[in-house]
Amino acid sequence: MEFDGKKKFIKILMMWIVSIAVLALAYFTVVLPIHQAAVRKKAEVLVIFEELKRIREYVSEENYNRLKYQKSFLSKSLEGFVASGSMVRECTYSIADIAGSVGVYDFTIKQKTEKGSEEIQNCKMVKRAIVDVSCKGTYNEFLRLINEYERARPLVLIDKFSFTSTEGGMAKIEMSLTVLVDNQSGEIKI
Repeated sequence: MEFDGKKKFIKILMMWIVSIAVLALAYFTVVLPIHQAAVRKKAEVLVIFEELKRIREYVSEENYNRLKYQKSFLSKSLEGFVASGSMVRECTYSIADIAGSVGVYDFTIKQKTEKGSEEIQNCKMVKRAIVDVSCKGTYNEFLRLINEYERARPLVLIDKFSFTSTEGGMAKIEMSLTVLVDNQSGEIKI
């Protein structure tokens, strides 16, 4: 009888060992990968929620008002440096007046942009008007001319220049100038 009890005990023990092994195998092959995937998905969802929270802050009324204020402030600060669309022709006269006040002679000016101004890539607030200038003068007049153009309002940018000496201490001066023009055609959307 004792021998029969030992056999039953060993059978029950073996069934428990096999059951535990099957459960362990099921845990490591099914449950654990599902749990790890759930943890990864939870982390992804948290990242998405953080991004949504940041987007909500961007589109909030307070942020919209702050951006609108910054836009108006920047537009006002551009006024001294950028010509209005109607002032493009006046700017060419101003460029000629500056050259006259410096004392250069044989002054010619030619507008390069066909429609008065052209768009600047990736810039919605301003356009540019490009003019070519040529004249004759001394080296000191050339320096004064550059200095006066750099101080001018609206801002005159000197893209290229050349100074070619000729006889008698005079030189041929050629410049390509850019005047920034306010883009009145399109409202800047925030």
